Amino acid sequence: PLATVDDGPTASATVDDGHTPSATVDDGRTPSATVVDGATPSVMVDDDRTPSVTEDDGATPSETVDDGATPLAMMDDGPTPSATVDDGTSPSATVDDGATPLAMVDDSRTPSATVDDGAAPLAKVDDGHTPSATVDDGATLLATVDDGRTPSVTVDDGATLLAKVDDSRTPLATMDDGATPLVTVDDGRTHSGGKATMDDGRTPSATVDDCAIPLATVDDGHTHSASVDDGHTSSATVDDGATPLTMVDECHTPSSTVDDGATPLAMVDDGHTPLVMVDDGHTPSATVDDGATPLVMVDDGHTPSATVDDGATPLTMVDDGHTPSATVNDGATPLTMVDDGHTPSATVNDDPTPSVTVDDGATPSLT
Repeated sequence: PLATVDDGPTASATVDDGHTPSATVDDGRTPSATVVDGATPSVMVDDDRTPSVTEDDGATPSETVDDGATPLAMMDDGPTPSATVDDGTSPSATVDDGATPLAMVDDSRTPSATVDDGAAPLAKVDDGHTPSATVDDGATLLATVDDGRTPSVTVDDGATLLAKVDDSRTPLATMDDGATPLVTVDDGRTHSGGKATMDDGRTPSATVDDCAIPLATVDDGHTHSASVDDGHTSSATVDDGATPLTMVDECHTPSSTVDDGATPLAMVDDGHTPLVMVDDGHTPSATVDDGATPLVMVDDGHTPSATVDDGATPLTMVDDGHTPSATVNDGATPLTMVDDGHTPSATVNDDPTPSVTVDDGATPSLT
């Protein structure tokens, strides 16, 4: 399990003595217990703002960063906790079978970094601002390059994708295990170059399943590629054994997603009005449950996150006033997408050569 240390906005890192599990204690106010699936639990204490717990997938429990790897740095700005835990089988940010989810909070600048037990250390390039990223055990190493505005990428052992929460503007979208992607068709008014996502019932889903074809994300120079944004940056996650995401930036970045082995999304764009998701004023997001009808994500220009539940109680992701997220359990009714003429989103087909789309300069939306 990950070790978290929260001292407010400043990240703190733990040091590993090899693989010896240890417990970390913050300012001693709000204790939170970890739930470990078949492993020895450990206790972690937070500073009364972001109690976090870890869930072990059976590997050697350790609240430290593996030897030679980037130490864990988790930051909490207080108002934006999020929780994700996978059961080791679904590549999704979900609550595991009865396990307590891990809360990871970003201070809007420095995403957390973790390295799984036995995983190869991440190769990364930093110009002085780049947060670290983690690589899953057996997964292809991810390289993180920072231009001063790039948060980390995380993939946990056994496809336990960690969801990161940004500074209330752009949490990442996670994966749905085995969910069938929706067929998306534009209403005949999609904006130039930007492919809008709208299903035949207006119910898009954003998923990348285990071993899915790598996503291609195109950005036209301002916005961030897929996943997480802390106001300026983005990150992507790769599932255990999956091909790393390919992210290309050239201007405004609509994101793309593909679901493993499912029917690829069909998209049509006649060059007019890009779709945005439904906005409630402050961007609540929706999650998709395993096997449930995919939900659309809601967007108010800040890009909410999406999570997937594998049958456990859906997570509630709280924001600092800009991006509250919500989860929907199995069998939930899909949301409807609407177009406000600003935020195009795109999806990539599940064939060997992912397609990419370029935004026309509008605000991106992650689906």
